[in-house]
Amino acid sequence: MPTTSKAMIKKLKKHGFENRFGTGNIKTGRNKGGEITMHHYFYPAIFHNDEKGGYWISFPDFPECMTQGETMEEAYEMAVEAMGLCIDDRLKNEESLPEVSAPVDYILQEGDFSCLIEFDLVQYRKKHNTKSVKKTLSIPEWLNEAAMEHDINFSQVLQEALMKKIGI
Repeated sequence: MPTTSKAMIKKLKKHGFENRFGTGNIKTGRNKGGEITMHHYFYPAIFHNDEKGGYWISFPDFPECMTQGETMEEAYEMAVEAMGLCIDDRLKNEESLPEVSAPVDYILQEGDFSCLIEFDLVQYRKKHNTKSVKKTLSIPEWLNEAAMEHDINFSQVLQEALMKKIGI
C-alpha cells in the first residue's frame, strides 16, 4: 500500500471527503452562469526512480499524463504542471474528469511511492492565460517621442517592468 500523508488525509476529511480519498475541492466558486465550480483537485501520482537519476511520474487516473524531474522538488512541480494541463484540457473540451483512484486501486513496484498532488485551477489559469488586455496610460510627450525614435515596443517594456516590479 502506498505511503500517504496523514496531514493531507486529515485535511481532506475535514472538508468532507471521508469516502473518497484524494478527490474533491477545498475552495469553490461560481462561474458566470451561477454554477458552482471546483478550484482545487487532488489526484494521486506515482513517483518512479529513474535509472539515470531523478524521477519520472505517472498518474493512475490520467494514463496519458507523464512527466519527470531531476530532484524531488522539481519532480513534484512538474507533476502539478502536467496534471494541471490534463485537467485544464479536459475541462476546456467539456470532458468529464476521471474518478479518483483509491490507494488500493493501484500497485506500486519496489522503490516507487505515491503522493497526492493538489492542483489549483484558478492559479494555473492565471499563470497560463496569455490573453492580452488593452490598457490606456499617460506618459510625458518628450518620453513618448524619445521612445518612438528608438523603436521601443511600449507593451513589451510595460510587461517587463510590471513583471520585475511584482517579482515574476
